[in-house]
Amino acid sequence: MIDGRATKKYEFAKQIGDWVWVETIFADEQSGIPVRFETRGRSDANAGSITIYRHDTSIRIDPPTVDLEKRWSESLQRLSEEVEKSDPACRAEFFAAVQRGRMAAFEFAIEGSFQSSSGVAGTFVPPDAIHYWITSLGGDFGESLAAGGRAWAKKSGPDGWVEAPGKTDFVDKIITSLFPPTEYVGRVACSGKVSVDGREYDSYQYDFYRDSESARVLYSHRSMLAEKASGIPFQNVSVSRTHVRQWVETRRYDPTLTIQTPPPQRPPPRVAMQLSVKTMQLSVKPGADGIRRPAASNWLPLGLGRADAYWPPSGPNWPPFILTPPAEANWPPYGPN
Repeated sequence: MIDGRATKKYEFAKQIGDWVWVETIFADEQSGIPVRFETRGRSDANAGSITIYRHDTSIRIDPPTVDLEKRWSESLQRLSEEVEKSDPACRAEFFAAVQRGRMAAFEFAIEGSFQSSSGVAGTFVPPDAIHYWITSLGGDFGESLAAGGRAWAKKSGPDGWVEAPGKTDFVDKIITSLFPPTEYVGRVACSGKVSVDGREYDSYQYDFYRDSESARVLYSHRSMLAEKASGIPFQNVSVSRTHVRQWVETRRYDPTLTIQTPPPQRPPPRVAMQLSVKTMQLSVKPGADGIRRPAASNWLPLGLGRADAYWPPSGPNWPPFILTPPAEANWPPYGPN
């Protein structure tokens, strides 16, 4: 009896390793619905829990009403508010450095966790050519190339480079990380001058945003170093929203770098085939028996006229040899018994 209600009690013993637990279920006697669930340890009287169920048919859980357009517009509004917190002069200085980096050719290496990959290395040549590969402890793989909105992947064997439209999405992510667009950058802060290995750099801190299914959200906090003398970016460091280190990107500028796009793929060879159709005219005349047969000598008499018109066959092997026993032989070769 629980809370004035008649119940049935069911008890079970459960063992996990050296621990033995006793579980007890109390169910309403009339409906059979559980109203109480208890667990307790046999070796420790203080260990256990009690769960009480209250059943109510009027309880409902309605799905939430989500206005995706409102959620999207509100996320852009929050990003705009973060942009307004930046010093306009500092923000302009930051994007000027990003643009200078985009106008120069350089080699880059992204070490750490980038887009679920171990790392990425490659070469960028303006305005939009990029040659990259995935780096890992086990070796490099996934060599790809993109330029002019097209992408190619390098295959092993005689095929070499083949066009791979599916690579463009990953290329866009690399380009966006190398040159963050203004619409995906929130707060920007100028941190002043820093010295690394005896060279002077300008330091910048900025927030990077990314599009989810229904909103533009904060993805990571990043810092950039730009050479003091040339004003071009040298290094980018990315950490997550919870400040967990993600990756470090470094560059080496070289104006002589080039990227050659693969030549157009040759179409598969065409096999020329010439078919000739020979028409045979047959002269069909009735025979003496009234059956119409083709006059051609190589015509096979299949399904023409009566079967007995071609029987018996004629030739040197007809009639067939028939075995006849000699008169003196014992025939039949077996007795009546």
